[in-house]
Amino acid sequence: MQTVRSLSAMRPTALPRADAGGTWVVDLDGVVWLAGEPIPGAADALDRLREAGKFRFLGVSERNSIDSSHEMLQLAAQSGAFDVMMVGFNLFNQSARTALFPATIDHDVAVEVMASARSQFSRPDLFAAELVRLVDTGEVTIEPFDRADPLGVMRVGGRQLSVAEASYRFAAAEPGVHTVLVGTGSIEHLEENVRAFDEGPLPAPLRELFISAFGHLSNAVFVPGRPLRP
Repeated sequence: MQTVRSLSAMRPTALPRADAGGTWVVDLDGVVWLAGEPIPGAADALDRLREAGKFRFLGVSERNSIDSSHEMLQLAAQSGAFDVMMVGFNLFNQSARTALFPATIDHDVAVEVMASARSQFSRPDLFAAELVRLVDTGEVTIEPFDRADPLGVMRVGGRQLSVAEASYRFAAAEPGVHTVLVGTGSIEHLEENVRAFDEGPLPAPLRELFISAFGHLSNAVFVPGRPLRP
């Protein structure tokens, strides 16, 4: 009962109101779980607040740059309290496939993918440099691999895919993914992204290459000027 009173005392934030219930932002550690352990009654309390009309849907987003293995979202999925999750999933971090998506599918949780074409996945020069680094350090094996033409891995049937297009199409076809967030700075960029999604899933051989070569990685998204990993 104390959990219900504590949660009920919260007020909507100053964020734009998404529906009649408003948008709420709360911390999770100390509210739904504590030190990695579920707080007894917390999930039930959230369900009662939902039934009372305090909110309609409950979502949670991770900070993939410091939690690239989705530890927080794994706790959230286990709680059974959330309707939607925002997940970092991309070519160099496919760990959610085994660490998280089985639970979200089982609990019918909607998944929004973020960072699928951010930073190095929107900058061919950064992607090429990181791919060469991964091969040179032995973290990734691709045979054959041309260090002078690392973007050749994106070539299909004589057509050179952009890194962004390959990244979007790869993420959108992943079982358990419902939405892929798209960033854009212009109408032309938006139209380009829409055309990428209209192409549908990647050809099976290219998708299988990306899974076999990169599927074991759980790397944080690279931000220029910052370390590759937290």
